[in-house]
Amino acid sequence: MYPDPAAVLGSEGAGVVIEVGPGVTDLAPGDRVLGMFELGFSPQAVAHRQRIARMPADWSFTQAASVPLVFLTAYYALRDLAGLRAGESVLIHNGAGGVGMAAIQLAHHLGELGVAEERIASSRTTEFEQTFGAATGGAGVDVVLDALAGEFVDASLRLLPRGGRFVEMGKADVRDPEAVAAGHPGVVYRAFDLNEAGSTRIGEMLTELLDLFARGALRPLPVRPWDVRQARQALRHVSQARHVGKVVLRIPAPVDPEGTVLVTGAAGTLAGVLARHLVATGQARHLLLASRRAPGRDDAYATLLRELTDAGADVTAVAVDVSDPAQVTELVAGIDPAHPLTAVVHTAGVIADATIGSLDESALRTV
Repeated sequence: MYPDPAAVLGSEGAGVVIEVGPGVTDLAPGDRVLGMFELGFSPQAVAHRQRIARMPADWSFTQAASVPLVFLTAYYALRDLAGLRAGESVLIHNGAGGVGMAAIQLAHHLGELGVAEERIASSRTTEFEQTFGAATGGAGVDVVLDALAGEFVDASLRLLPRGGRFVEMGKADVRDPEAVAAGHPGVVYRAFDLNEAGSTRIGEMLTELLDLFARGALRPLPVRPWDVRQARQALRHVSQARHVGKVVLRIPAPVDPEGTVLVTGAAGTLAGVLARHLVATGQARHLLLASRRAPGRDDAYATLLRELTDAGADVTAVAVDVSDPAQVTELVAGIDPAHPLTAVVHTAGVIADATIGSLDESALRTV
């Protein structure tokens, strides 16, 4: 639906600084930040300093990643473009979505009195025009924050009978401001994209918004997190408007090469394949191999240990039954604190052979 084929999805996020440019003096590697990136759902990104800010200490990365775009968009639309003031009324479409929920909070902060039941309607039909027209005694509203198209835009414009500001953040039905003014006297129509605010203003707004969060005037939205490997399902979930608040894609944390990786079922073939891969790719240098039996003198398990050691890995093999909680507790407690447990590769299993039935030739043909 988005009209720009060159657009890159994933323009906001949160993470840890790993490197700074020579002109950056107020951030350092290890700092936790949130903001606007050119991500493309990548584990690493380059960001303009003015477009990121320090994360609040009590926020998770998932929570922080859900904040920048929606609150910046709502803040820029209502404060900078619409100039919403206390005592004015504003129609916010898609109120259950991320920008909508952020805009409702900001409207309250700017002086709105709340959302009474008669001021709530569905954006899926144009009945909201009659509902809000009746609720306001025909006066309509002062500001519309819109992301709809077609007849929904027309219905929203008619809710500005006294003139007002129509702020369009959608991309599917951008109107000509002069044509709107001609058809709806006194209405100032403004379509926008957040990036037009520029890095300096985006940085200022981030600072102002985080101050409002710190003061309790704003709060993060409901979040539905998905693993980035489920991006297809997550985006379909969004496209069907089944979400409330924000959807966040989480990138799995890489294995810490200085930590200990516990591999269960270590005498098995699958464990050997995975252990070799971790060492060969440099993802793990400290391995703790756990199996029900100790390696023999010249069996495949012993060969695996020699290969991993020859490849430069620090390998410890222990005989332990991982189905026994007491043994597992003792195993974990014995890990060297200098290389704490940071990952578990679980390949242990129990095979329980059993007869599942038999078919004669006639039954097989029937099946």
